[in-house]
Amino acid sequence: MKNRERAACAKVAVDAFAKRTGLDPNDDMAMNLSDLVSDLMHLADTHGLDWLEDIVRRADMHYEAEVSEEKEEMETPNDG
Repeated sequence: MKNRERAACAKVAVDAFAKRTGLDPNDDMAMNLSDLVSDLMHLADTHGLDWLEDIVRRADMHYEAEVSEEKEEMETPNDG
């Protein structure tokens, strides 16, 4: 999956969250994202997860790997 596809999937989730909570999906993306993230923090709490250690750091590792992978693919000459 390409990073644009990942972003599109995330946008679907943010839009669904916005609609479910009465926000405007076409409103400020930063506001919708921050509201979703704060609710995800509450969800993590209910599961006994440490937000920074269990979620943010792991997500950052995934993000960095995905960005790096796509960058390498773009820099690799195509043999076809």
